[in-house]
Amino acid sequence: MAQARTASTAPASPCTCGAAPESNSPHNAAGQYRAVRTKVSWRNLKPGDLMLLYGYGHVGIYVGGGRWVHAPGKGRPVRKESIHGWVRSKFNGAVRPGM
Repeated sequence: MAQARTASTAPASPCTCGAAPESNSPHNAAGQYRAVRTKVSWRNLKPGDLMLLYGYGHVGIYVGGGRWVHAPGKGRPVRKESIHGWVRSKFNGAVRPGM
């Protein structure tokens, strides 16, 4: 079985949880929210949207089907989880990069 990727060991890619998939984007959730013009409501989430939680202190990527991927913290495995429950209660907003 392959070793799980963690927030600190995952390879760099255009869609890491630490940076929006746009060139020259800020490397923190609050900056990403401010930098992307297209804001998205909970009801209008589409795959690829960046979801921001905890007062814009945490970001993940909506992948569709009521699920998202995010790195819960340094050294912890990147997870694909349901957006219902705790995620909904901590949701502050979403943005759609590239729009």
